[in-house]
Amino acid sequence: MKKINLKGDVVSNSTGKLLDWCDFDSIYPAKVQNALDNLNGEDVEVTMTTNGGSVFAGQEIYDIIKNYSGKTTLKISGLVASIGTLITCAFDEVLISPVATFMIHNPTLAEVSGEKKDMEQAAQLLSTVENTILEAYVAKTGLDKEGLSELMANQTFMTAQEVIDYGFADGLAKEEETELQLVASFETLANTSFITKLKSMKEKEERDLAEARLRFLHLKGEK
Repeated sequence: MKKINLKGDVVSNSTGKLLDWCDFDSIYPAKVQNALDNLNGEDVEVTMTTNGGSVFAGQEIYDIIKNYSGKTTLKISGLVASIGTLITCAFDEVLISPVATFMIHNPTLAEVSGEKKDMEQAAQLLSTVENTILEAYVAKTGLDKEGLSELMANQTFMTAQEVIDYGFADGLAKEEETELQLVASFETLANTSFITKLKSMKEKEERDLAEARLRFLHLKGEK
């Protein structure tokens, strides 16, 4: 069985490619599609940690996983929240770490402005998105929509056992030996890599500028 790790915010393809360039973790449709395409239908085990992110990117990822020909197994690690919980519903089997956290809530719009018509359209969009997510939750858990809607409205955080009891996961993931990394945080790693890349770009720019000056002086000296 092949293994894939997905970690970071759920974002659009364009944002994800930019974050890749900066060495930041992210989850986006093209990344998931490419990873699965390379497996040629083999069974796959995915470990995922995410705070959530873009609803529409998450919906696209849900469809990509749902339509994969091989068996898909998910291991929930750390925190899986927001639209990340929709993605979990696409897998054939879902296992959760005993120390993981799962959070569901109502969808939100980061920025909304305009007249009454714009507010009504925003409310309609949120209602549509909420119902779409609820349908996936119902299909996965077998719970009634009203109860799930209440859990979303209350921004519910769940322990691993609660996730299993509600039906979002099928069981606990087996503990495996993991290699420990002595680092302060993911942000430290990402920022260090990002700064290193920027420094490399700056140094190249300075070298190119110095070489241009030398060529200019050389040409000037020949006149």
